[in-house]
Amino acid sequence: MKGKESYSRLLNKSKKELIDEIIDLTNKNGNGKSYYFKNFNLESTLELDKLIIENARDGIMIIGDNFNVDYVNETFMKLTGYDKENILDQNFKKIIKKSNLDFPFQIFNNLTNGIEINSTLELPFTDIDKNEKMFEVTVNAFENSSQSAKILLQFRDITARKLAEEAIRQSEEKYRSIVEHSDLGILIIGMDYRFEYVNDQLCKILNSSKKNLIGADFRKFLSEESLEIVVDRYLKRQKGENVPSEYKLTLLRETGEKRIAKITSSTVNFAGNVKTIAQLLDITEKEKKQNLQSVILKISQAVNEVSNLHEFLATVRNELSTVLDTSNFYVALYDKNSDTYTFPYHADEYDSIDEITQIELKDSLTDYVRRKNKAILVDSAVQADLEEAGEIIGIVGESCPVWIGAPLVVENEVVGAICLQNYHNADTYNSSDLELLKIISENVSSAIWKKQLFDKLSESELRYRDFISRSSEGIYRIDFEPAIDISLSPEEQVNQMLNNGIIGECNNAFAKMYDMNSYKNVLGKRMYFFYGENVSQKNIDANLEFIKNDYRIDNVETTELNSKGEEIVILNNSMGIIKDGCLQNVWGMQKDITESNRLSKVLQQIAKGVSSFTGDSFFKSLVKFLGNTLSADYVIISELSSDKETAESLAVWGNNKFIENFSFDIKNTPSQIILKENNTIFFNNINENFPDDNFLLEHKIKNYMGKALVNSKGEPIGILAILMKEDLGNIEFTRSVLEIFASRSAAEIERLQYLKEIVKAKEEAERSNNLKSDFLAQMSHEIRTPVNTILSFSSLLKESLNDKLEDDLKDSFKIIENGGQRLIRTIDLILNVSQIQSGNLSLSPTQIDLVQIINNLISEFKQTANNKDLQLLFKSNYSNLFINADNYTITQIFANLIHNGIKYTDKGSIELSAHKNGKDEIIVTVSDTGVGMSEDYLKELFDPFSQEETGYTRKFEGTGLGLTLVRKYCELNNAEIIVNSRKNEGSTFIVKFPKLNLN
Repeated sequence: MKGKESYSRLLNKSKKELIDEIIDLTNKNGNGKSYYFKNFNLESTLELDKLIIENARDGIMIIGDNFNVDYVNETFMKLTGYDKENILDQNFKKIIKKSNLDFPFQIFNNLTNGIEINSTLELPFTDIDKNEKMFEVTVNAFENSSQSAKILLQFRDITARKLAEEAIRQSEEKYRSIVEHSDLGILIIGMDYRFEYVNDQLCKILNSSKKNLIGADFRKFLSEESLEIVVDRYLKRQKGENVPSEYKLTLLRETGEKRIAKITSSTVNFAGNVKTIAQLLDITEKEKKQNLQSVILKISQAVNEVSNLHEFLATVRNELSTVLDTSNFYVALYDKNSDTYTFPYHADEYDSIDEITQIELKDSLTDYVRRKNKAILVDSAVQADLEEAGEIIGIVGESCPVWIGAPLVVENEVVGAICLQNYHNADTYNSSDLELLKIISENVSSAIWKKQLFDKLSESELRYRDFISRSSEGIYRIDFEPAIDISLSPEEQVNQMLNNGIIGECNNAFAKMYDMNSYKNVLGKRMYFFYGENVSQKNIDANLEFIKNDYRIDNVETTELNSKGEEIVILNNSMGIIKDGCLQNVWGMQKDITESNRLSKVLQQIAKGVSSFTGDSFFKSLVKFLGNTLSADYVIISELSSDKETAESLAVWGNNKFIENFSFDIKNTPSQIILKENNTIFFNNINENFPDDNFLLEHKIKNYMGKALVNSKGEPIGILAILMKEDLGNIEFTRSVLEIFASRSAAEIERLQYLKEIVKAKEEAERSNNLKSDFLAQMSHEIRTPVNTILSFSSLLKESLNDKLEDDLKDSFKIIENGGQRLIRTIDLILNVSQIQSGNLSLSPTQIDLVQIINNLISEFKQTANNKDLQLLFKSNYSNLFINADNYTITQIFANLIHNGIKYTDKGSIELSAHKNGKDEIIVTVSDTGVGMSEDYLKELFDPFSQEETGYTRKFEGTGLGLTLVRKYCELNNAEIIVNSRKNEGSTFIVKFPKLNLN
């Protein structure tokens, strides 16, 4: 339809045609054209209006020339949430974004002017809920019957489509960003093998730029071998054949440097054009590390497998060539006597040097590496620096742009250098290559050391063979084929040891332990031959201990089988040889302890019963047991006298019965020799050696074995002896028996001696204590009686002569009274201390009141304090404070503390206080402002007879027993005493009593 077409044309169509055309108009999406109608009267076409509303799937809006909304259909209201009440007659500008306000009217002007345009636009629209949607809007224009211009807008919701398009766009951008910044090199090539796309990572891998790569032939970046693989698989893939999509290839940079990459590729057909998309992962360093490990392992193995040094170095060069350029490779060894170098291996493009020629290389790079014991990478700049520093003088031989060398060290001495060089490319070697060469140099050093030792080893081989053949101990070597991986679990390692272990070497002593004549009969035997098919848990545990103890055991027992199938007990000492993480061999030494072990166990079981006795019962059971076990004619155990001149038998067994104990002289008897040697000694034909020993002559003793018994100080205290009328059968067995019981016998004699000393000391102590008690009681009576007499008559004289005496004489009576009271107090203190120490003090605990006791003492000492112008105070918020204690000793505690406070205070006060703490404990403090005590003296304060000042210079009289009694009385009454004091500032004594238990 063309613009300016009359609307009356529509009216001549049938209703169905009209509906179809209007629907087609309102649903139009194809050509995006708009139309202009004249004389269109919406009000007069209600039925048509209704048909449009009912059948249109898009929203429809009509706008007048005043921008007001004249009409919206139901679909529009559903799409936007508006209803007729809140959108009709509204200004179109308020519901459309400002930037889009004019577009309908611009289109209207074009339409009215007969200009046919595509007027379908995308319009953002905010719905009633403020949600922004995107509509595809088609604009149509018409005039109503009043010739007023109207605009018909057709809205189609494309929000979901736009969101999807935006997501796709973002996804494409994200994908492109990922591709560009991927760690993988990504490329696209066409059928002509030329790059059509490369990302940044691929440029890094090939060390080039996108500008150089786009359009370049991919094939020129491949090694010859990789090119064949890539072309072959590319052609097969184009033919539709299945080929691996992932494989390794070698890339060549423009500099000729090789890079190893893993490629993953696929073929895509773009409109008949076949493209290959590939991802490349640079695995050069990974491959290099793996190759390095393989190279190092093979070279390490070659150290032990190749005996010829030149052959070994050839192996080194060959293996090293897989990771380094070894075109020019040499090893130089230094001879310090001639100050020259020889070349056991030399490969070079320009020079040729044999293994014998000695060359002076003073001030060369090779000599620098040896002198400095330093590996170095040398390029032209480093070479210039070394020349300027005077370390080297020019280059020996053909000049090269890069050189690396590492020192060879044997037993802490630098013996030469291993070196590589390249004459063509300065980038051939780097610092990583130098580190590798340093590792290789250690293996080469080992090979050189091995070569130097080869002659020495061959020379000492005979001495070694002679040593093991002469050894009385079994010496052996177990070989494992194959070697055992020590990373396996201990249980699996033991399993492989049993299955793979064979005797590779041993001596004749080892063979004899298994009842075989020669070591040749043992070589090649598997471990099951010695353990039996059913390996005991004890033997398995021994091998587990060997593994867990870092492949070493010391004095571990195993039970094995000899060639006759008899059990033997072996004492093992062995050490494993670990190499390259595998257990290669085990070297060991062993003893056959079958017989000694059997005898020891039997004796220990029997001796356990004997040793359970003590005193006379032990000695008698011992001699009887030994007599029966050893079939001895006589068994004697005796104790030495203190002067070691005689001995007294403790028990004697003879002729299958106990014999009465007797004494004997040590001199000229076997006992004299035994005690002198302090060991176990056997005498044969003893009568000839000791003709003066009457006991031996009388009982016709022929053989004698004795063992000295020593105490814990190592001093001899007795003898244990076996006497035989005939030859002693098993001498070593008898010796073992005596030595087993010797220590137990000596301990029992020493114990009895100690008990005797204790009893004696106890009796002497009791006797001394009784004498002391008697003395103190006697002295108390002897002193108290005359002193009381003196005091009584002094008091009587004072009263009788008081009016007749002068004042000076009256003071004399006071002095007599004070001296007498002091003497009586001293006697009381000594007696009280004596009672405590002897344990004769008896307490009578009752419930007593501390407040009452302290108040009574305050009254008693009040006058004494007043005489020195001192204040004696007692403060407490409690009228009663009850404790369970002895009344006398508690009174003495505080009497002594108050007495001392007054005694050692010249001015001020003595203050007592009593209270309870949070635990209901009663705390009594006695504080004074007296002379105080030094910190050092506080440690000795409660010791008997202690005073800070002693001798004639002391200021205060007293025995030093008062505080000793105070502490003892506190302990007896479960009280605790604490003292705080400072010199010249006073002292505080704190007595703490436990909570009163009313139960």
